[in-house]
Amino acid sequence: MEALLKVGPLSFISTRKKFFEGLFLCLFPGDFVHLKGPSGSGKTTLLRQIVGLEPSEAKRYLEGKLYLPQEIASFRSRCLYLAPEAPVFEGTVEENLFFPLRFRHHRAKKIPQPLEILKKLGLRVSLKTPASLLSTGEKQRLALARALLFDPDVILADEPFSALDQENFEKAFMLLYSFSQSGKKAVLCVSHGNLPKSTRIFLLSHGKLEEPS
Repeated sequence: MEALLKVGPLSFISTRKKFFEGLFLCLFPGDFVHLKGPSGSGKTTLLRQIVGLEPSEAKRYLEGKLYLPQEIASFRSRCLYLAPEAPVFEGTVEENLFFPLRFRHHRAKKIPQPLEILKKLGLRVSLKTPASLLSTGEKQRLALARALLFDPDVILADEPFSALDQENFEKAFMLLYSFSQSGKKAVLCVSHGNLPKSTRIFLLSHGKLEEPS
């Protein structure tokens, strides 16, 4: 099977420490990969380097197509980074959900009405609610809903469940997992907790990225 996403080499070396060097990562259609590792091992930096938010010498391929550095915006329209702080913007819940359409590379996207996915996430708020009034957990689910509605090829989810109680964690996980199974899609998910379903695991530790046997 051809890889959906291939990225590398990825290196993170500071003045004080070599976190990792020369790593390559492949995701295949249908992958849901749980990225684990000790705190401080560089998991967030690894995800941010994949989408060019941190400097790297990596080459990026999606479905065999090489994306040059000047095409990074187009790459990000297909490979989406979901930040751990679940950023929301000024405006309503609805304006936040449709925020990506403001960017040129995303304007051709047709995003479905969001009420059904918000309901599945247990987020029962009006679309006209100011996003600033949401709790931390609600903001986290709003950011996840925005990512899923945007329908990229790959989601890099960095601690997307950290502020959720058990019930909402399971709902959010199952939606993200279902996304990974819906055609040529894949998810790479950083989470320190155990996930409700067995998945592939990548372990980032001592500068190595390995799949435990």
